This record gives sequence, structure tokens and C-alpha cells, in this order.
Amino acid sequence: MQRLPVGLVMEDHQGRFVYWNEEFLRLAGQSGSPEHCAAQWWRRMYPDMAEHERVVQRWQSAQSKARAVLKSEKSLSSPVDAQLGGPGGYTIEVQEMQLLGMDGLRRPVLVSGVMQEDGCLMVLQDQSLRQAAEQEVKRLAFYDALTDLPNRRLMADRLQQALETCLRRQHFGGVVLLDIDNFKAFNEDFGLELGDLLLVGMSQRIKAQLPAGATMARQGGDDFVLLLEDLGEDPVAAATRLEHEANVWMKLLSEPMEIAGALRQITVSVGLSLFGGQPMKVEEVLRRAEMAMYQAKSQGRNTHCFFDPQLQSALQERRTLEQDMRAGLKAGQFELFYQPQVEMGRVIGAEALLRWKHPVRSYVPPAQFIPLAEETGFILQLGEWVLEAACRQLARWAQHPRYAQLVLSVNVSPGQFLQPNFVDQVLRALAEHGADASRLKLELTEGMLVTDVDSTIAKMARLKSYGIGFSLDDFGTGYSSLAYLKRLPLDQLKIDRSFVRDVLTDPNDAAIARTIVALAKSLGLHVIAEGVETLAQCRFLEGIRCHAWQGYLMSPAVPPQELERLVTHGVVPGAGAPALSPSSMR
Repeated sequence: MQRLPVGLVMEDHQGRFVYWNEEFLRLAGQSGSPEHCAAQWWRRMYPDMAEHERVVQRWQSAQSKARAVLKSEKSLSSPVDAQLGGPGGYTIEVQEMQLLGMDGLRRPVLVSGVMQEDGCLMVLQDQSLRQAAEQEVKRLAFYDALTDLPNRRLMADRLQQALETCLRRQHFGGVVLLDIDNFKAFNEDFGLELGDLLLVGMSQRIKAQLPAGATMARQGGDDFVLLLEDLGEDPVAAATRLEHEANVWMKLLSEPMEIAGALRQITVSVGLSLFGGQPMKVEEVLRRAEMAMYQAKSQGRNTHCFFDPQLQSALQERRTLEQDMRAGLKAGQFELFYQPQVEMGRVIGAEALLRWKHPVRSYVPPAQFIPLAEETGFILQLGEWVLEAACRQLARWAQHPRYAQLVLSVNVSPGQFLQPNFVDQVLRALAEHGADASRLKLELTEGMLVTDVDSTIAKMARLKSYGIGFSLDDFGTGYSSLAYLKRLPLDQLKIDRSFVRDVLTDPNDAAIARTIVALAKSLGLHVIAEGVETLAQCRFLEGIRCHAWQGYLMSPAVPPQELERLVTHGVVPGAGAPALSPSSMR
């Protein structure tokens, strides 16, 4: 009994352990001997009270059932019956438990029992080896034996799930296929053993830097596949993110790696493939990435390519535009144009709008370069330049009595406003050019205000103490909360052009415009509408007590000299003169 490969312990009717063997001590005892009281033993096995109560209750319930059957079948007497459930005993069904051995380790143990006349004999069977074997079988089935990364089979399963999810959510995902350059030559020069060490070293570096939610697998040989989901709804933006990841991995894997005591440097060729725009199969996604990888090889290795030539071209165009944009700022290609803002028949100020005159493309539409600047972080440099240029212009206007009272509105990007030194940046620009802070108005969007309301209010309050004004741009298009809106030190709400455009034909837009004006008045704020193109729109706004506006009805954004001419000689529509043609102003 002492040498049996199962644990045995006998509990008498008083709840005391009266016999045990060595295997029981190993699985669920302690050195020397277990507690004589079964209740104490259960408490040591399960110190958590809730778990203790649940396990003990289940076990005692099984004992009670066995005890009841034992009493009801006194007529049975054969030894065989005693094993199955007769007057000599009745079996207790197997339960799996996590028991604490004398080595301090918890193990999965199958616990069964036999209810006898003099007590209950518990039988314990260690399941650690079985579970370990099952886990090893699973590992061998889904993980690469050399690198311990997911293998081709597991990658195919996860990619299939990603394909279904992205198609359902109308998002894009992508795969990055990395292939070691000249790996065959490496094996020939240094041997297969060092080749395996190289693959292991790569896998360790990969696992240490794997982004959250991504899957990296060894596809086979020297091919590794990175799976990324949720890259966004726009294919070009998704491709940009995928390309960024590819560049990160190329740089990471090109760093020297110590193999067998010597530093080795490798490069990889990378193929990229997006999915999500249309139904695709796993094999097709991987085949496209493989074709792109071979294209990268043909271009001289140590580079990356997209499967889609059009996408590759769009990315190249995007990279070129970014480079030109950065160079353009240094070359003085950017300038501020000014769209006049009108109130009660006179020009009261202007909104500064950034323009980029490219030496080849002429004027690049802001919709092309502003989003790119925001995505790449270049908006911080552009924003600082805009502040400097705006303050310089205010200082110039201050020298002329006719323009000295103009208020200049400047758009501030979320990334720029969230910079810790933003307040100092604004104050420095004002001081450097000697501009009047009360003539500067910063336009913020709703989205940037909900990130950190307390910090936002603190920055606004500090700037406002110097006389700087604030306008909430595109009001009503985001998720405004009146709870924080009343806390913000605002001066103005701006009715978005999307409401003004159909204000005469859409009752909802008209109702929204009325509500914004009423809200602004109740909060003591000035209100202005943008995107006014017709005299009828202007008349409607006047009818709801919105007397300030800007738009093509007066003028598009123009150079400073043209704005000054409008201030001096311009005839304002809605003040007794015919409207200017919007088409002539574009």
C-alpha cells in the first residue's frame, strides 16, 4: 500500500485521518505526517473561504450519497459487490481538484473514494504528467519546435479569424512577411547549427518587441509572418501603419546579433499585404505577401514592397509629399491667407488659414497636407510657424489705425495644444513680435477639450489672463457636454459650415443653428457662422440673431494685402449691397 502509485488516506467517522501512504503525502500532505483532522487538511488545501466551502460541500455531498447507498444495500455481501457498492463499501465519483503537496506546488489531482463501514478511503491520482503531455501535444501542433513561435497552422487559424472580423467591421488588417536575406549562404558558410541559432535569436528578439494584439509566427524555413488587425477604415492610412511596422522590424532585426560568441548582422526583405476591403482567403493573403517579398528581393533586398502596385504608388506619393512639406517649411513656401469675418456690415477680423505654394504643384489643397502633417507629427512645427506668422501680422496691423482693431483667429491642432509648452509658445510669439494679445483668438475643436478637461481649462485660463480669446470651432459636430462647456473660459461658439449649407432647406439644420445661437446667448458667448455663401443664408442668420459670419459670400481666404483692401474698400453683402459671387472668389 505504501508503494502504490496512487495516494491513499483513510478518514474515520470522527473526521480523523487514521492511515495514509507516501504518495498521499507527496500530493497533498506535508513532511512527516498530515494533519490528523480532515477539516484542518481541507482548510490547508483551500485557504480561500469561498473556494473552500464550495469544494468541501461538493465532496461531502458525494460522501452522503455513498453513505446512503451503503446503508440501503446491507443485503449485498460478495467481495465484488463491496467494490461496486455493497455492504462492504460504495464508490464516490471522481472529482478533479487542485491540491497542495508537501513541496508547496499545486497539482491537478483526481480524487475518488470508497465509503466503508469504518470510514471513507480517499484515492488520489496525479494528473500533472497527463496534462503536461496534453499541453506538449498542443504545443507541437500549433508552435514551432525550434523557435517556440506560433507555426503556420496557428497563424492560418488566427488570420482566418482576422479576415472575418475585419470584413464584418469594415476595417483593414495586414500581414508582414519577413525573409532573411542570403540565409542559404549563411548556412553554407557557418553550418546549419549556427543557422538554427540565428533563427532562435531572431525569435527571441521578436517576442521581446511584439506589439500588443499582434501575432508573429514562423511560417517555415527563414520566413516569419506578422499579423496586425484593426489598422483603420482608410486603406492608405492602414498601409502607412503597416509600412511603419515593417520599418520598425527591419531596423530591429538588422541590429547585430550575438551567435556562438560572435556578432552577426543580417537584413530582411519584407512583403506587405492588406486585407479587409473584400472577401479573401488565408492562402491569398499570404500568397500576396510572398509575391511582394520576392519583389523586394528583386529590388536588391533589405527593403519592403506592397503587393498592390497602386497602393505602393500611393504610399510613395505620401512619402514624397511629407518630404516636400518639411523642405517647404524651411524654404519659405508656406504663407497665411486670411478670410474676413463680418459683423453688422463691417469686417471685424479674419481667420488665418495656412496655404502651401509648392514650386511644382502650385497651391496644394489643405485637405491633402494638413491631415498628413497631423499623422506624422509635423503639425507641431507648422503650428508654431503659424503662431509666429499670425503674431507678426497682428503687429503690422497695429501700426495702421484702420487695421489695428482687427481680431485674428488662429486654428490650433490637438497635438499642438496638448504640448506641455504650448502656453509658453504662444506668449513667446506675442512678446517676440510685440503683438497685442487681445487681438489674438485661438480656435479649438471639441475633440481636444475632452481629453483632459482640467488641464485644458488651466491652459486656457492662463492664456486668457493675458487677454487672448477662445473660439470653439465646428460646434455641434462632436460630442459637446454642457457640463464642461460651461466651465471653459470661451468667448465664442462657431456654427459649422455643415449646418449653414442646408439651413434653408433642412429643418433639422435650421433648428440646430437656432439652438446654438440660443445656447451661446444664454452662456454669454459671441456666436459666428462659417461657410456663408448666399445672401439668403446671411438673412436667415440675421433672423435668428447671429450677426457675425464668414464665407465666400464675402470672400475666400486671401493674402494680407487683399484683406486690407476689403477692409478699406470692400462692400459687405447684407449691408445694402449685392452679394459677391462665390464662384468668382474660389
